Amino acid sequence: KYYIEVPVVYEFRQEKKLLKCDKYYQYQNGELIAVAKTRSTSVVINNGNEVHFEQINDSSADIQRLNYINIIRADGHKHTLRYYRDPDTGLMTMHVMFKIGNDDIIMTGLRSMPKDDSVFGTSKVITPKQPCTLYLQDGKIAMAIIQLDSGQFLMKCNLKVSNVFAFAIALSAIVGPQSTSDK
Repeated sequence: KYYIEVPVVYEFRQEKKLLKCDKYYQYQNGELIAVAKTRSTSVVINNGNEVHFEQINDSSADIQRLNYINIIRADGHKHTLRYYRDPDTGLMTMHVMFKIGNDDIIMTGLRSMPKDDSVFGTSKVITPKQPCTLYLQDGKIAMAIIQLDSGQFLMKCNLKVSNVFAFAIALSAIVGPQSTSDK
């Protein structure tokens, strides 16, 4: 009931400015629909073309970045995203528990449910060669995020979720985990 066969496609563009927070833009059908700013410990997301950390509590969504855990506030709920290393590939991936309406949904980058393991290697979730694919418990692809080019990303979303929730998941993959070495 939340799965859609024809995915919604979002495009994301990154803007890096010297001595300023990275900014990300979310587009749908070529139209700018939301913008985000990232810091080491938080991300603020807002529909439209304005976003400010000072107004994080009034923003459309935000992400609190903890050590390998993101708390996403979107659509009136708090959702938990955890970063895991895939035991088969050694690559970093994500596991998300969230709500659509009153139903709890789990989405994971691992084919089997994650176990807490030690963390080594790169903490990047997405690279030009490594997309991030998140699966529902029935094995269907919920979201796929790929890097097209430097600072350009594409998401195919097969779930009925808000654009800001999709943006928060994509940014979690693009930015990667906040770790103690990020200071």
